[in-house]
Amino acid sequence: MNSGLNNSFSFMGTSLIDQLLKTGNKIDDVDLVVLVYCIPDINPSISTVNYLIEKYNLNAKGFAVSAVDTYAPFAAVKIIKELFFTKKCKKALLLMLDQSTLSYYAPGVKDIEDTAIACLFEKNGTGPCLELNEWGYESNTNLHEWMKKMNLNQSDDQYIISSNLEEKYTEMPSEITFIASSKQLCTSLFAKLLKLIQKGKIQGDSSIYLLDGSLKENELYYMKFSILGG
Repeated sequence: MNSGLNNSFSFMGTSLIDQLLKTGNKIDDVDLVVLVYCIPDINPSISTVNYLIEKYNLNAKGFAVSAVDTYAPFAAVKIIKELFFTKKCKKALLLMLDQSTLSYYAPGVKDIEDTAIACLFEKNGTGPCLELNEWGYESNTNLHEWMKKMNLNQSDDQYIISSNLEEKYTEMPSEITFIASSKQLCTSLFAKLLKLIQKGKIQGDSSIYLLDGSLKENELYYMKFSILGG
């Protein structure tokens, strides 16, 4: 194996769910499990989603999202949102996994930090929790026009968390702009969000935008969350 920690998706997923249970989170009513990743599992013979559903005896369906670069969490959240809207599920477990072990050489992979993030999404959640307010995609984005539309220049309680777009968004207010780690892939935005919440830099009545995109293609993906009961 190339340099890495040999963390399999089944191990990482199990560790996340066990931690959720230890902290008092309820998962027996989860009816959808979604796995997000950029680098493949070190053990492709195991269907991680099915393994976790069976291990924790969940009455749930599941799927994985990959091969869409670091935008995979955006695709996953959009699908979950649509399934909530069509009443096809009520509670989803989203697992975002980055691992750095490959059986072949790939540039930059050795610099990736193995990271695992779990999020529980509920159709009618109660605080304290994050509420998804917006999901969007724009092409040929003009930064100043986008900021004006989102009212970011006029509100100190709206936080920007960006990944892969640092060069493009250098003109944004530094006091509300947080750059996600370049050593993470699909986990980078939510990992940065978690750290900011833990440090008390994002509190109740705040709006949080998660941004990603492509400088080459001039594309922007964004999600806007607010904190309920935090």
